[in-house]
Amino acid sequence: MKENIVASNPSDNLRCLAKSIRELNSALISFESPDEIYVSLIEELNTFTAELKTFPIRKRTYEKQVLSTGKHKIQDISYGNQQDLSPVSGLSNPVAPYLSMAMTKNGTVEGMVNFTSAYEGGPGLVHGGFIAAVFDELLGKVQAQLEHPGFTGSLTVRYLRPCPINTEYRYEGRVARTEGRKIYTEGSMFLDGKQMAAAKATFVALG
Repeated sequence: MKENIVASNPSDNLRCLAKSIRELNSALISFESPDEIYVSLIEELNTFTAELKTFPIRKRTYEKQVLSTGKHKIQDISYGNQQDLSPVSGLSNPVAPYLSMAMTKNGTVEGMVNFTSAYEGGPGLVHGGFIAAVFDELLGKVQAQLEHPGFTGSLTVRYLRPCPINTEYRYEGRVARTEGRKIYTEGSMFLDGKQMAAAKATFVALG
């Protein structure tokens, strides 16, 4: 276990590498390849992983998550490196489907995401757990714009229509109301103007 821990922001090269790994993951799922290809990749990836483990551990930094207006782009304002490392919206996290988000002029947060075959559940359809994860991330950003944001207390998702993979979806969310330490949010997921899923989440502020 390394004791050397550094707080650093991911670089553009790390983002590009994460994108390549996402594409590798999707290709592994989507295409039938001969075993010798897998054996070759295993050796190369194991060598690469061992080399990465020789470097200091990256410390995650969490700062106030503030978005500003923009068209489907994250506005990088005092967020720390967790913006890049999030398992849902992180550009440097190959697990993430990558959800881009921006604050709209009417005060809602809008997001765009394309679920590849790596996120398939039912035949040709997006796994419902990933749809829910995106709602949790998006609605978390919605309430994070408040002076005293909180953590997820509950999340309820209604799946209204089957959602095909390899398709770009639009999410939107807003704060419905606040009561003491509780923050009530609601969101929707759309495809070509049709509502595909809806969610309500309650966040609880600390203190």
